Amino acid sequence: MITSEKQKTLKNPILSRWLTSGFLLLVPVLIWNALFFSKLPPVYNSDAGVPGWLLVAEGALRLVVFAWPLLLIISWGKGISKVGLILYLTGSLVYYAAWLVQIYAPSSALAGFPLVALAPAWVPLIFMSGIGLMAESWGYVAAVTLFVIAHVGHNLITHGLI
Repeated sequence: MITSEKQKTLKNPILSRWLTSGFLLLVPVLIWNALFFSKLPPVYNSDAGVPGWLLVAEGALRLVVFAWPLLLIISWGKGISKVGLILYLTGSLVYYAAWLVQIYAPSSALAGFPLVALAPAWVPLIFMSGIGLMAESWGYVAAVTLFVIAHVGHNLITHGLI
């Protein structure tokens, strides 16, 4: 008997839901952060001089952008999701590279260049927007944009750039 794709998916709805969850795409980044955060220069773990309202906004938005993907369903290979996949993959690689520069060459001119020094804060806009596009969720892309604005603001202050 031939079954439709819908019937195959329904045989194990929990597995099917997990494999299409936007949160699954955040797992590699969360693992990376857990493994390497302590190796970043201390400025990345500082709240010195950051106003309380910015810390609260950043924290609330962080919760939103990391929890919301639990509700997102990824449309693999459909429409704008192809662009989203490219953004996700490219952004993830740039994110990891930005961290490696800060971990292994923190005194280099490259690491001190503001665009590179702030990359761990602004690059999530790329890969997280990719997740939003793969799920066709413009609301998520908007939330990510607000989070990145707050996160970059925080980093601008702790890096002494404003």
